[in-house]
Amino acid sequence: MKRYFALILAALLLMPTIVSCSQNGSEETKGAETTADTAATTDSEVETEDETDDGNIRSWEGLTFDGAEINIVGRTEATYAIDFYAEEITGEAVNDAVYNRNSKVDNDLAVQLNYINGSDDYNTFFTNVRNSVSAADGAYDIVSSYAYYAAPLSLEKLFKNLHTVPNLALTNSWYNQSFVNDMTVNGQLDFVIGDLTLTATDRMIITFFNKEQAQRWIPDTNLYNDVYEGKWTVDYLATLVSNIWEDKNGNGKIDPADVFGLSYQLGSVPTDGMITALGVHMVDKDADGNLYINLYNEHSNTAFEKLINLVYNTSGVGQSMNDAFKNGNVLFVMVCANYAKYQLRDFDPDYGVLPLPKLDETQDGYYTTAQDAYDVLSIPTTCKNLEATGASLEYLSALSQSDVYPAYFETTFQKQYMRSEEDSVMFDLIKSGLEFNFGTFYSNCIGNPVWTFRDSISNNRSFTSEYKKMAKVYEKTLKKFTEAMAERAEAE
Repeated sequence: MKRYFALILAALLLMPTIVSCSQNGSEETKGAETTADTAATTDSEVETEDETDDGNIRSWEGLTFDGAEINIVGRTEATYAIDFYAEEITGEAVNDAVYNRNSKVDNDLAVQLNYINGSDDYNTFFTNVRNSVSAADGAYDIVSSYAYYAAPLSLEKLFKNLHTVPNLALTNSWYNQSFVNDMTVNGQLDFVIGDLTLTATDRMIITFFNKEQAQRWIPDTNLYNDVYEGKWTVDYLATLVSNIWEDKNGNGKIDPADVFGLSYQLGSVPTDGMITALGVHMVDKDADGNLYINLYNEHSNTAFEKLINLVYNTSGVGQSMNDAFKNGNVLFVMVCANYAKYQLRDFDPDYGVLPLPKLDETQDGYYTTAQDAYDVLSIPTTCKNLEATGASLEYLSALSQSDVYPAYFETTFQKQYMRSEEDSVMFDLIKSGLEFNFGTFYSNCIGNPVWTFRDSISNNRSFTSEYKKMAKVYEKTLKKFTEAMAERAEAE
């Protein structure tokens, strides 16, 4: 969140005025036969030389690879394939930016990027990857796969340690540093995300609000200023919505036909986002980098109690009624960012975006995470040309930051779905707080601790009781995971 305060300052300096809700309008080098270890050493030696004014290392510059093929396998559904695949220029901004980016990488590095449609069935997808690695056929150089189901493959030793791949500079700004740091265990990193994986941005969990309902119910409240001033907390949200309910059908209970303050969907979204937003870490690292379960403590208990209070003890909150927001009846909803694309295209009232609320005003910033269906990138151990693959992935990532993301956000998301300049600033602020925790990403490798929080909220159960049922499982499975990763590190 280093950018957080800079974003606030930029917003205050660049925007002439920040108006209230009621004032908004409706709307390989040739012959470079080096080993991975040698290449990694070389990279570290040239990092200072290649580092530019923006702090990024352009490791691909001056490299060419004599037509090397780089085979990228990913999901077939267009929503996910767009990270890499664009067949031709169509006039659609993101598609054309991806096509031009790929062409530039092909031409500048003298490589040939090939996108292979994998399966949208994750079992079939990963069986194909396993079979390819087992056969050592070199069919895939980059794997783009479903995050939640990809994580356990770390224990199968299918992927290269990305920290040893030549021409990858993982400290560069086009990689999500929270993900890189948290998923690195014993110096091992199997997956990475960043500006290349638009699916992670698409699945960020954020807050939407209906400006028409805001003007009606909280006309003197400037939600954007509340965010800038650090007041946007879970308790503050509860206060705002506590008296917002209009029982349209007179049945005495909140339902989709009513007007009310907040729809809170029970399940992974928004609870996974709120876990991060409230500063709860499933797993942490000690000073020596050792992992330990940190789900149950005073902080997490406080976060849980505040969230339970919001969801179940606050009048004006309905559970799992997101369609009511789409229909214009709800002030706030917490959903993935792509909700705007898929649900709000024809939304008549003006709407705005905000980060998820934080725990309290002392928390240092606003945070969120991505719902776990986003794509993660990995390089199989049987990759046939590591130097070319590393350089290609690095260049693709850099161009995604400079060319594709602007098309995604400024030309498409901002132009079509963000209704004001304040919302554009808010979206950038939200993305700067996109964080990932080891315990969430690797949850299904260590007993699924994320489900303890999810289930406790979804079923209004005791967090303490739910945690104690599973605590020994979490400790045991985390120990096995870290031991396996340590053995792998020693072997390499």
